[in-house]
Amino acid sequence: MKHMNIAGAFSRMQIKKIKPRENSILISVTDSDESHTSLEGQWKSILRLKFDDIHVKSLNEGKFHLKGMTDNDARKILDFVMKHKECDIYVNCEAGISRSTGIVVALEALFNNKDFSEVYPCHNPFVREKILKQRETIRLEQSK
Repeated sequence: MKHMNIAGAFSRMQIKKIKPRENSILISVTDSDESHTSLEGQWKSILRLKFDDIHVKSLNEGKFHLKGMTDNDARKILDFVMKHKECDIYVNCEAGISRSTGIVVALEALFNNKDFSEVYPCHNPFVREKILKQRETIRLEQSK
C-alpha cells in the first residue's frame, strides 16, 4: 500500500487556523453533545464524528451519559481515508490530545507501518484499538 500523508492531530482551535492545501481532508471529532465547528469551504471533504473521550463503549453515571467510539465510527474513518488516500489527512478533536491522536496512531500503524504511540503518549488506546480491529474485520469480509 502506498504511503499516506497524515498531517497530524490538532485541537479545535488549531484546526481553525490551518490553511490546508487543495487536496486536504479532515476527520473531525467532537463530544457526543457538542456541535461541530464550521469549517466548510477549506477542505476537500470532512468526516464529522461524535463520540466522547472515554476508554469504554459507554458510560452512564448519574447525569452523565457518555458515548465512546463505535465500530461504525471506526469503519467510517477507514472508508473515508481509503476513498481519499491521495489526500493530506488532518484529524481534530476538542483538545487534540486523545481522540484525534488515537486516530493518527492507528492510521500511521495501518498505512505507513509506523508506531506513533510514543510520539502521542496521551492517545486514546480505545480509539486506536477500535480502528485496528475494524481493519481486521474488513480484511476478513474481503477474503470471503
